[in-house]
Amino acid sequence: MRLMVVSVTIMGSLIVGGLLCGAVGGSSLWYSDKVAQEREFYSLIARVRTIGLERDKKHAAWLMELLKHPPNFTFKYPIGTVPDGGQLGTPVWHLKLAILVALGRLGDSQVVSELEAQRYALRQVGLEGQLDVTIARIQAEASIPHPRSLSECQQKINLFLQGIGYNYDTWQSKLRTQSPELKAILAMRQAVEMACNAYTDGILEALLAINHLPLQRDYPSALRVRLCQLTPEARSAWLFEALKLRPIFNTEAFYEIQAFADCGAVSWNYLLKQLHLRLADPTWKPVQEYRLWHYILLSFTDSQIAGVLVQMGRHPSQEVQQLAGDIKRRFGGSPMVFASDW
Repeated sequence: MRLMVVSVTIMGSLIVGGLLCGAVGGSSLWYSDKVAQEREFYSLIARVRTIGLERDKKHAAWLMELLKHPPNFTFKYPIGTVPDGGQLGTPVWHLKLAILVALGRLGDSQVVSELEAQRYALRQVGLEGQLDVTIARIQAEASIPHPRSLSECQQKINLFLQGIGYNYDTWQSKLRTQSPELKAILAMRQAVEMACNAYTDGILEALLAINHLPLQRDYPSALRVRLCQLTPEARSAWLFEALKLRPIFNTEAFYEIQAFADCGAVSWNYLLKQLHLRLADPTWKPVQEYRLWHYILLSFTDSQIAGVLVQMGRHPSQEVQQLAGDIKRRFGGSPMVFASDW
């Protein structure tokens, strides 16, 4: 895994693109149609992320089955999905990464032994470091699911670090080297998320637990700390303006898109206002904002963007009509996921 420092429960058969596919938990699924594969990939990974973000433990067993028996996708790389896994960054790699992150959030200690049994398989695809971090997060979440003070937040992070085999000082030194150890960066992302969750839950001093971390070494960590201190409305506005100013869409941009989409109805309403302002101008040509609108609309569901595409298709500008057509060719069922580990 090369690191740049900086939804349907399916337990039985699946119908994909009109084809009946085998069950998760038995033999691996097989698909012949690339479009159907892409749509099923985004459907699965979106569902996986939702389970983790909602901390829905009743789906832990399904996540484990999917980790052990993922679909046999044959298309190579998901469009725009980060982090960069290099040649290992296949759809199955991203799906497994998302599953590990989700399981860590659930904090269900009953799956730890099953996860350990997957160590060799995950090592083969460069995900052993994420496995270690996931198991440590599960143990920390099981012990202190909802910290009630700064002291408990610090205790939770220390338990997490012990699970990885770090102490705070060792961790800090690994993060501050010229080339930080990957596991140390992954640990920082998890520690930051735990502190931010506590902050969101009302423990306003929780961020002091990560006050001395070199957040500048990892953009997703720094981004999460910034966003957790904003209201959903302010978060949506900040992210949209940041994306609008980007001359190129790189790793940082894809984390921002995912964070924007995760604001849900708030970010969708903000996006609609911005789009309607532009559509009201008959001369609007989204040349400079093409990638912004293309990616950000695809991060929402078909039911949300279908009406928008109709409006864009009626706009007098050919560029707007072309943008709508390009988006329509890509979407299909579930929102695209742009950051499998966010």
